[in-house]
Amino acid sequence: MFKILFIFDVLSLVFVFSRALPEGEVPCHVDVLPVFFVPKGTVGPTKQQQLKLTKHLKLAQKCYKQMLKDRDMFTIVKGPPPIVKGKFTLDHYKTDDKCIQNIIVEIFDEFGLNRFNCPYILLVVIMSPREEFHGPRGRPFNGGLNGGGGLSVFASHRLDHWRNIQGTIQHELGHSFGLPHVGSFGYDMQTSLSIMSRNKTILWSGFRPPKTRGILIPEEIRLLSMNKKVFPNLYFKPEIDVPSGYRMSRKLAGIPKWDVPAWKPYVVDVRTSSGEMENSSVSNIVHCIIRTEKYRNNKSLIDLDPKSMWLSGIAKDGWVSVDVTFPVSVTLAKIGIHSRCGGKYHPVKAVRIQAKDGGGFANVCNEEVSSPDACVCFTEHTAQKWRFFFGAGQSRQVVIRGLRFFSPKCEIFSPDYVYVTLDK
Repeated sequence: MFKILFIFDVLSLVFVFSRALPEGEVPCHVDVLPVFFVPKGTVGPTKQQQLKLTKHLKLAQKCYKQMLKDRDMFTIVKGPPPIVKGKFTLDHYKTDDKCIQNIIVEIFDEFGLNRFNCPYILLVVIMSPREEFHGPRGRPFNGGLNGGGGLSVFASHRLDHWRNIQGTIQHELGHSFGLPHVGSFGYDMQTSLSIMSRNKTILWSGFRPPKTRGILIPEEIRLLSMNKKVFPNLYFKPEIDVPSGYRMSRKLAGIPKWDVPAWKPYVVDVRTSSGEMENSSVSNIVHCIIRTEKYRNNKSLIDLDPKSMWLSGIAKDGWVSVDVTFPVSVTLAKIGIHSRCGGKYHPVKAVRIQAKDGGGFANVCNEEVSSPDACVCFTEHTAQKWRFFFGAGQSRQVVIRGLRFFSPKCEIFSPDYVYVTLDK
């Protein structure tokens, strides 16, 4: 039996290593990978614990599919959960105020992963047989909704002894997918039926569901529909997802990126020499909330929102420029440009794109832009630093509500929240 389990562990690790990507190659699909983390001197998981975790994870997958009305579900890495041996004892991790961060760093090192190329939501069970050790946690590594991998973590004591472990898994996975607590939308944490609440009436008893099942509220379904790396086939449809008479909250909530000292920051640097007018900032155009061009702001004559948009200075030669530097080298084949505000003010009329090449910049494309929410495609190029020139109209200024970046396969370094789709 020991030999069989050892072979399974080796095969599962081989699969994990085979999924590892080069540092700058951002994953286009993210799977849930259960992992047992075994501190030094602690007994590893039994076969029964491995089977129990796998069964609960598959049940959570089924529940998510039901809550999403059979339109999509998260995928699970096949095979037994890999086992990672920790460098330190359980007592050492207990006294470490950043123990979860350091445990994930160890798992990353074991699998050859980092925050950029990780293709997994890591469902980590820390072997702690006698006590809870650490409360359950969940969050995306890079914040937002479509930034790649994430973490759900709890102790083996909870897996063994807590009746509502199924509810814990659903809840913490929700966080790792980018869902905040339901209270962030203004709903009561004790009475909401959302799985992201603390409602005691929706608690599971082992594998037996409660009489009142937890749900995903419309706001949460809309957020999950933006996480295309986990739910590629999920699209928010108000006629299906919003009950009659339901009024969706206007509050926006999300989970910020995780700042771990051992990791390279997940920050796209944006700079301009073309000015920033009316208290706007060019940094607003990445890691942002992209509003519609007809967003109303009563404090502005042109409906500019200086907290989520950039208004350039006057373009002397008809063009303004923006330099974008990614934390790693990226391959781009398309960008999305969301320009104009108030339905008519300061649109982008054309774009020129250059990629850093040695000591200079190579021309990538030169295209006219005919829509305020436009896609611009070009022959793929790889670079860490890019330069964008935006052609202004008669006003000689541009407003940009957001820039979006696409590799040949998918969107990368996605915005936090998007109210509008791109015109193809």
